[in-house]
Amino acid sequence: SADSRLQQADALALAAMLQAEQATLRIAFASWREEFVCARSERQKEQWMLSADSRLQQADALALAAMLQAEQATLRIAFASWREELVRARSEREKEQWLLSADRRLQQADALALA
Repeated sequence: SADSRLQQADALALAAMLQAEQATLRIAFASWREEFVCARSERQKEQWMLSADSRLQQADALALAAMLQAEQATLRIAFASWREELVRARSEREKEQWLLSADRRLQQADALALA
């Protein structure tokens, strides 16, 4: 009958509309998902870049600290060398003074012995 054919046609049209709507929803969801993944990927890239920047800053700080320690070590070595030279020079002067003093005492003893 014509009525049942119209109902079948309506049912087919409704099924086709539902399939088209589902396809549209699937396409929309796929597009949204792709955007979401891209956005997350961008955020991850930004976070990775921030993390890498932080690691570089830490590495710079460590390198600077190492340079300062090396500089301090160099200064400590230079100071120790200077101090050693100063002590050696003072010791040499004291030895010379002691020798001069001992020589004077010997001369005085010789003079007393001759007198």
